[in-house]
Amino acid sequence: MTLTDRQIDQRIALLKRFRKMLEQQREKFSQYLGVLDQQEAAVQTGDTEKVAQHAMIEQEILRDILSLQKVIDPLQDMYHQAFPGGDEQIHQLQNGLERLRDQVLQRNEETRAFLHRKKQELQERIASLTIPKTKRSVYAAQSTPNLIDISL
Repeated sequence: MTLTDRQIDQRIALLKRFRKMLEQQREKFSQYLGVLDQQEAAVQTGDTEKVAQHAMIEQEILRDILSLQKVIDPLQDMYHQAFPGGDEQIHQLQNGLERLRDQVLQRNEETRAFLHRKKQELQERIASLTIPKTKRSVYAAQSTPNLIDISL
């Protein structure tokens, strides 16, 4: 099977685009790992403001990753059709991406477990608080007045 110059150019463009998208996704996963590190540090210090900020950043990065994946999936199908044997660099990129994805999932699970433990600790501390059952006024220790002066 002989390929025309146009077909070769299209395959090269496809390969470059596919590689670029995989590299962008790898970068997003690396950013996500960094955010998870920062979030874990914020959780350990008890800084709820930073935890909330990191959660918002995390959601943004996840949206980016998912939008990249929507582009990568059709490119990957086209890539497999155009290059049945595949390219070694693309395989390395995909393997690296899989490792990063696994790291992200593992770190995310560790963070969730840590947050769950902290939540349990807080619930136990709240449950152990003793709250007075009777209504007691801050003025209860003072004597109540018996007479009211209505003269002017």
